Amino acid sequence: YKWKPDDLLAVAEKEFGNDHERAAQYYHALSVYYPGHHKIDDKYLYKAGVSAYESGKHPEWVLQHMSQLVEKFPASEFYRGAKLWMAMTHLNLGDEKKFFDTAEEFRKKYRNTPEWKFLSNHYEKIVQKYKSL
Repeated sequence: YKWKPDDLLAVAEKEFGNDHERAAQYYHALSVYYPGHHKIDDKYLYKAGVSAYESGKHPEWVLQHMSQLVEKFPASEFYRGAKLWMAMTHLNLGDEKKFFDTAEEFRKKYRNTPEWKFLSNHYEKIVQKYKSL
């Protein structure tokens, strides 16, 4: 592989928030070709997952990066955000049970957080949709 880890990360960081697809590809490449690299930390995993989600093309990457963050960094400032992005990915994939499980966890544990406020909007819409069926 010809790219060095720092080069992959530099392009990913440059594209983060601008070109989601390109950022997702470079973040993902770093984790594939250099899985033990010291810069693969909680912030890296979070940005990799967000880029993959926002690209709309790589739900498996979202789940991979965010679940790795949740498992390896339970005290991270990005922990709740990672769970949120995973829940939204499950919802987009049609796995409403996993979405609801996460929403319930947030309702019980993280009720006064920005993440719950975001999730609750989707939660309420889905509940209304199913009540009307």
